[in-house]
Amino acid sequence: MTLTKELSSSIRRKLWQELITSTLPKFQRIIIKKIKLGLGISQNAYLIGQEGQGIFWQKAKTSGMAWSWAAGYVFTKLEGKYGTSAPTNEFMNHCGNMGNTSANNTPDLYREITLDLPTTARVSKEITPSIHILADLNQYLSGQTALTLDNTNDMAMGSSQHLVNVTNNISKMFKVDHVHND
Repeated sequence: MTLTKELSSSIRRKLWQELITSTLPKFQRIIIKKIKLGLGISQNAYLIGQEGQGIFWQKAKTSGMAWSWAAGYVFTKLEGKYGTSAPTNEFMNHCGNMGNTSANNTPDLYREITLDLPTTARVSKEITPSIHILADLNQYLSGQTALTLDNTNDMAMGSSQHLVNVTNNISKMFKVDHVHND
């Protein structure tokens, strides 16, 4: 979570500055109706290489969101306890691409998620909107594909079929709750 907060704050500030300085002189304001998020690291970004990743790779490693360079990035970590009468069994589902998915013949778990905004976000020299996104974690096990944790999948890392289903489920968990235009 720290990696996301640090990067998103820095990237968001830079993107808004570039957007305002490059686009606003032409249009004076921008109306945003939807946003697109990346869940994970795309193969195009991964294939730039470790040197090309620079500080991003280092921050991912420091935050525990990377395996080795050959194995790749961890996209999501879901950990805790589960059980039928009491939460006594530990689970750990770490989803991510296993390096170069084409060369390794493994599923690509990177997902692009497009969210419609309930009201438009307005960008101008005076307005920097805030878009509030909610995540429904119930989608993890009860989403597009109903999943049950058991001893065959409770300690899964990488891109097994169970983790493909997990990724598909959690990619549907986001929604825009509201937008502030101030």
